Amino acid sequence: MDTKRLMIGDYVYANIDGERKRVKVLEVFNNGIVCMFGGRPWFMDSESVLPIPVTEEILIKNGFVRIETKDGKSLPNYEIKWENNDNFVIRLHTMTGAYWEPCGLGTTIKGGAVCDVDYVHQLQHILLVCGNTRTFDAFVV
Repeated sequence: MDTKRLMIGDYVYANIDGERKRVKVLEVFNNGIVCMFGGRPWFMDSESVLPIPVTEEILIKNGFVRIETKDGKSLPNYEIKWENNDNFVIRLHTMTGAYWEPCGLGTTIKGGAVCDVDYVHQLQHILLVCGNTRTFDAFVV
């Protein structure tokens, strides 16, 4: 994984002692990360770090609500409301990952998608950039 794309606080998988473990990033380097596991810090090279795919379970755990589509054929959307009443919508696709779009914007990019979200760390970045530090800080995987 290209660890330069990670930020402190991101959740990823790391291969520790031959097993895939979920970890939180403490430091980021060009060639790896430092994470905490078993009460001690570990340096993991970039080959030992893997992204965590976004799933419905992760979205629900983090306050997103499932919204069925009107046609009943499309995959459901997931929406989260923020304290400032802004809406944030995630559309989860089984083959192409997910993408997000803020509601109420007059312009769309990439057919309605502002950017692709396939992995948890990408969703964490979007939440942080959009100003939702509370959700980012308390993110559950």
